[in-house]
Formats: sequence, structure tokens, C-alpha cells
Amino acid sequence: MSRPSLSLLNSMAGRDFPAALERHAEWGITQLDLKDCIFGRNIAELTDAEAAHAAQLIAARGMSVYCLSSSIFASDVEAGRASFCSKHEPALERILAVARILKPAFIRLISPQTSRRGEIQNSAAYLTENHPWVFEAYGDAIDRIAAAGFKTVIENEIDNQVLVNAREIRDFFAIIKRPEKVRFTWDIANSWQSGAFPTLAAYHELKPVIGYIHVKGGKSDGRTQALKFASALADTEWPVREILSAAIRDGVSPVICLNPPHGAAAPDDDLSNLAERDLKFMRELIEEFS
Repeated sequence: MSRPSLSLLNSMAGRDFPAALERHAEWGITQLDLKDCIFGRNIAELTDAEAAHAAQLIAARGMSVYCLSSSIFASDVEAGRASFCSKHEPALERILAVARILKPAFIRLISPQTSRRGEIQNSAAYLTENHPWVFEAYGDAIDRIAAAGFKTVIENEIDNQVLVNAREIRDFFAIIKRPEKVRFTWDIANSWQSGAFPTLAAYHELKPVIGYIHVKGGKSDGRTQALKFASALADTEWPVREILSAAIRDGVSPVICLNPPHGAAAPDDDLSNLAERDLKFMRELIEEFS
């Protein structure tokens, strides 16, 4: 069993890109997840010259790019195919151009949204009946990414998400039918915030499609199970040790990526230096369970 490496969204190390790379080096991070704050731009806005400059800075520090975290396809399917696809086509073209320079292992797509989330029992069945073009749009994008030499990850976000519970996620990937080209990025706290509290049983159901794991803290208000407060990963209320010990032993995510927590600051909670504290917690966890 190989130990997973650690990464974090690049902006967690600061908004000045060269300085943030230095902080990555100080923290012992060599595989990067790039999203925004790259010379003041997000990843899909970079020019070829800016991407080349970023590649030089990264290579000079002995680092590599693991994922380009685009926001492609983060839109409501109720807008219809033409609107949905035309909105994201330019970003996909630009991401592919940037990827050819930065050479990531993965390019991220975001799972779609639906304004009818509250009415839907199974989003995969809903899409099949009402918006089957969604699967074609994702399949086409995945195929284009693969043809360019990269793999795709699809991440669950929050707010009216199509991908919420484990069955929906498994069904969505089964309909896409591209297991060698695309994997699931499980943002565990995003599942909680979307209404599916993370469990070890959910992990085991998702294990066949997981290729990347994102982790962050979070707490409820103590009265309901809904996520309300940000927290350090060590203090989170989702079963972090139980789920991550299984994921580490199973080797489903060769890199585990830290994200900033969602929610307000809880009374009396110290949220200072969260990136360093969460990295320390994760390193201890990996040492224990590897």
C-alpha cells in the first residue's frame, strides 16, 4: 500500500502565486491543485504566456500539477442544452490549451445543478427522463479531455447539486460509461452540506468511482445535523478518521486535497492557521493508517 500525497487548493497558500508556491514548498507540498489566484486569474482565464510562466515557476521548485480545478459545467440544467453548453465551451477550450502547457494528471468538471432539487428523489433518473443531453455533454467533454492526453474528475459541489447521495453518484457515472477516463472527486463535507451526511457505508458505495478526495472541517449547530460552522479538520463532526482510514488503506485517492471549510466561525473556535493544522492532522492520520 502506497501512502497518499497531500495537496491543497493553491489559494489556501496565498493570493500571490510565486509566494504561494514558496509556501507550498515550506509545507512539503509537491503536487498542486490549481484553481484561482494565479497571477490574479482563475485557471480558465490564463493566457498561454501566463501558463508557461506558471509552469516554469512550478518546475523550478520540483513540483507538478495534479489537477486543474475548473468550474466547467457548474450551471443549472433547467437552462437547457444550448445555454448550458455554450456557456462552458470557451472555458473547456481554454482549459485544454492551459493543460497542454501545465500537464496535469486531471482536469476537473463540476457536477451540474438543478433548480428542482427539492422535488427529485434520484437525480440520475430525473436527468434521464428530462435532460438526457446532460450525459452526452459530459461524455463529449470527457472524451475531448482524454483525446488531449488527460483524465477527468467530476466533483460534487453545494447548492442544488445533482450529485448528492451515493446512489445518484453511482448511477450518474454508470450512465456516462467511461470508467477509464473519468473518476469522482468526493468532497466529503460538500456531501454533508448538500444534505447527505458522510458515512463509512457511503464511502464503500462510492469506492468504485472515487479517484480523488477533498477534505475540510465543519460542525453543526448542535440542534440539527446540518453543517453550519467552519472548523479544523481534527474537530469536524463527519467521521473523518473512520472514512479516511478506509480510503487510505484502499488507496482510492493517490492524492488527498485540503479545502477551506465552509460556514461561519463557531463561538470560541480558533480558526487560525487552518491549512498548517489540517496538513499536520492529515500527515499524522496517513502515518497511522499507512
